[in-house]
Amino acid sequence: MEVNSSRVSNGPYNQITDSNSKKTWVPKSRPVPSNRKHGKKREHSPEKEWGNGKSPTRRNPDNSREGFYTKTGMNPYPYVRHEKEGLRPPSPPPIVNYSECKAGTLCGSLRNEDAYKQAFEVLITWLDRGECNKRNAGTFYSMIQSTYIHVKGLVEEKNKIERELTAVKQKLHQQSRANALYFMDIESVFNHASAQKVWDHFTKAQRKHIDQWKRQTTDIKLQNLEDLLEERIEDEMEMSDSEDQKTPEESTEKKLELNEELAKVQEDKQKLQEEVEMLRNQLQATNNEMVSLKDENEKKITALSDTYRLMQQNYLETKKKLKETEKEKMALVSREIVSLDKQQGGGGNCASASGAVTESEARLVSLIATFLTVHPLGASIDYICSYLVKMVRNINTRYVENLMMKFSTVFKEESTGIGATLEKKWIFYGYEFYTSPFSESIF
Repeated sequence: MEVNSSRVSNGPYNQITDSNSKKTWVPKSRPVPSNRKHGKKREHSPEKEWGNGKSPTRRNPDNSREGFYTKTGMNPYPYVRHEKEGLRPPSPPPIVNYSECKAGTLCGSLRNEDAYKQAFEVLITWLDRGECNKRNAGTFYSMIQSTYIHVKGLVEEKNKIERELTAVKQKLHQQSRANALYFMDIESVFNHASAQKVWDHFTKAQRKHIDQWKRQTTDIKLQNLEDLLEERIEDEMEMSDSEDQKTPEESTEKKLELNEELAKVQEDKQKLQEEVEMLRNQLQATNNEMVSLKDENEKKITALSDTYRLMQQNYLETKKKLKETEKEKMALVSREIVSLDKQQGGGGNCASASGAVTESEARLVSLIATFLTVHPLGASIDYICSYLVKMVRNINTRYVENLMMKFSTVFKEESTGIGATLEKKWIFYGYEFYTSPFSESIF
């Protein structure tokens, strides 16, 4: 075997000629670098290996595997590509080929609400592949019919939701109307609470809270009325849209009328708000006036109470003085009676064992004289005692009779009737005593 390398001396292969003169090419043996001859390790340079001065393995120096590839000079791209492909999500399973068994299973899956999506993809793929022909057209028709069943279900579900929505709208409309009536009742309560005869009994803080509650109630009521009007307008617009016989001009006129009505409502709302604001200002002015009047009334009441207290004190003092004057008069009358009795009879029957008249006796004499003055025809001793018991306690008939006998010149006992009709009466003769000639001789 002869090796001829003259022609390709600079190439990586050598030409070899065997004994049969057949030429073949074999790779040259790699020469040992000069630095290996002296026992030194060869320094690998990735830049020299790739020849472009850039190493593609330096993208992620923190990765140990790529760092290994960088040190060894190996190409890391195949390994990195495999790793990235491993991180990708798995591919969907391939679509199965058409068969009668698979078609029957797919027909059942198309009717199932849980697995219909994947079944749709399989059916679409089969149709795109051209699996449908005259022989299996009935099977594909059944699968398409199973697909159409979902349309009916969706329509029924939509109608059900629309019915529920209509019921909810009706319920909301009814609730809004009920709320409007409810707000009217609440507002009437606040109006009655703001009446003058009730408003004066609340404190300033309570009035402030009631006024704030009333204002909030009015605002919510107006908002509720506006919502009701908007719902009514929407309902009328829906009804107008549903009527196919109406022309666009009529629809435009209807919308213009609704817009005008809405503008009127907005204007009424603005007027109501202005009226509420005016009433609120009037109420505030009335409250201020009432506060000032209340202060004035309190001052007047204080002055009147002081005057009443002084008058009551004067009344008590006057009453006390009158009692003292009455006592003095009673004592004076008693002394005059005693002196007159002494002057008339020199003692006689008027003189008692002690010869003195007490205050209680003088009081009883005056009361008896007053009673008999009212009864000029006389009265029995029992009748007189029944009158005295009401004003003097612990008194008896014997004591009263002895007292009247003691003052015989003033009281006299007369008897009328005979036998069973005998009746004794005491008569007051005090006035006759003072008009008698004897009394004139005394005075």
